[in-house]
Amino acid sequence: MHADRFNFRHILAGFLSATLGAGGLSGCGNLAQSRNSGSTPASPSSASETAVSASGTAPSTLAPEAATQRVEQAIAQNLPREIGIPLQSVSCPPQKTLEPGKVFDCHVQIAQGRFPVRVTVKDDTGNLNFKTRQILHLSRAENQLQQSIKQRDKLDVKADCGAKVKLFQKVGETFNCKLKTPTGQVGSATITAISEEGKVDARWKLPPEN
Repeated sequence: MHADRFNFRHILAGFLSATLGAGGLSGCGNLAQSRNSGSTPASPSSASETAVSASGTAPSTLAPEAATQRVEQAIAQNLPREIGIPLQSVSCPPQKTLEPGKVFDCHVQIAQGRFPVRVTVKDDTGNLNFKTRQILHLSRAENQLQQSIKQRDKLDVKADCGAKVKLFQKVGETFNCKLKTPTGQVGSATITAISEEGKVDARWKLPPEN
């Protein structure tokens, strides 16, 4: 078994205008005895970030309840498209005003648990930016693993990381993915969250092909 490693910058922890998270990867190392070391180009990560509008009446003139509801509705309408699963609830702290540059955290409940979404008010017309935190988009992790291994080692593997998303509570948490080669041999990848925004480090092991 030979190990390799890549760094993978987040796409899932945030991207809502559709960028509620994004991710990428880069790295170098050896995958098999006969292969040279190399590096993969940086690409999007595993978090999600999105820009949307919560406008109507200028947000700075709304009552606190209305301003907060506008933000919650914007998240509820846009985030499910980014992470591919339904939301159970969205809650934001009361906001007296939504002034440009203001930053605050809302919380989203899904079947797997609860995670924060960082909201930034972009301007005084109701445009907002959302960025997910403490959540990884596993289908993007699978794609990045497959692309990185294919680019570096000319090997088509099938990656399976399980559920669509993975929640984590703190930096340093790990989870595993399965890797299957064209000949049916099975390897593994370990992905470690290295930032709350969804940046991860991944290491994989594959059996040498016959």
